[in-house]
Amino acid sequence: MFLCTTDAIDTRRYLAIESLIEGLYKRLEMYRSTDYTCRYSGDSHMSFQCGSVLLGSLMKELYRLGLDQPRPEIPFSGLSFSVLCGQVQNMKSTEWYHARNDYHPCNLKTALGDLTTDVSGTIIDLSLEELKHR
Repeated sequence: MFLCTTDAIDTRRYLAIESLIEGLYKRLEMYRSTDYTCRYSGDSHMSFQCGSVLLGSLMKELYRLGLDQPRPEIPFSGLSFSVLCGQVQNMKSTEWYHARNDYHPCNLKTALGDLTTDVSGTIIDLSLEELKHR
């Protein structure tokens, strides 16, 4: 079993939480951009609608979770990486329809699904239990 010092655990915790928050903020910027292109439709009108729905949903969820302003910073007091992952995975999002009542598949669950997996995958030799805030 891999043993870590408290400082090493804290550093990895900081990096994991920062990576997750940075990923959320990068998505905010992506959806806010006038150049945003929906991954399911290259149509500029559809991309505008899609980006608007995702931007609004993400902004509301960041506010609800207290992650909006001010943006959380190290040492991330009161934040647990595993709890934050769960909160991101369970963010609410609008489901919407476009022309002729066709369901549009973009929502926060599909848009953020890989974020927690990717960040969790960067944490090697350290269990989620060890990353809980001390």
